Amino acid sequence: MVKAVDSRRRIAGTAFFPGGFGLWSPGGVAAALPARPIVIVGHNWGTPRDHDEAFEEGCEFDEGWEESKRRACATWWNLLPILRGAGIEPGWCFFTNAYMGLKADTASNVGPMQVDDDFARRCVEFLGVQLGMLRPGLVIAMGEESRSALARLFPEPAAWRGPRGGHRGVVQLRKSRVDLVSPQSEERAFVLAVIAHTCDRRNLSEGLNEEIALIRRAMTMSETGR
Repeated sequence: MVKAVDSRRRIAGTAFFPGGFGLWSPGGVAAALPARPIVIVGHNWGTPRDHDEAFEEGCEFDEGWEESKRRACATWWNLLPILRGAGIEPGWCFFTNAYMGLKADTASNVGPMQVDDDFARRCVEFLGVQLGMLRPGLVIAMGEESRSALARLFPEPAAWRGPRGGHRGVVQLRKSRVDLVSPQSEERAFVLAVIAHTCDRRNLSEGLNEEIALIRRAMTMSETGR
């Protein structure tokens, strides 16, 4: 079951969309995104209880929190060292999810989100709208669900299987089912990097080194076009 996010209770500070505004916002203040931002796509936002707690806190994550509290926010705790290790500042990014709404079918924010085909289709369409508006240079998909959603927008999924047979890899997307062509580069939509989802450190490579190297490669491809 999926519960809609009340637009009157959108989290003001740092938070993934749709629970928040999808921006890195320390103290509730976000800088403007660059012309071709980096889009981070997760699986789903979390449970209604998670959202209530973050709304009352004013953010999902704050680097001023004590370490135990930051560690409890596993997605952010694991994601930020990967981004910064690859030379990416979180303020350059828009943070969103493959599935909109809150995961109301369970008390856990980990694991599958039970959705029907129509809801999944509408979420994919909306993801296409977000990408079409933002025209990113790089998209980082965290985990199989976000990779699968993007595969429904782009006809190049065969190239997305990365090292060790897992869903890790980098591909330069040229064909799209939505209008994502940048005015500066009519030959490509963007570069896609697929990594394991960061909500569980066990999904990631030891030391996060593989993910960092993969995103660095994706950054180079996005900047050079090859």
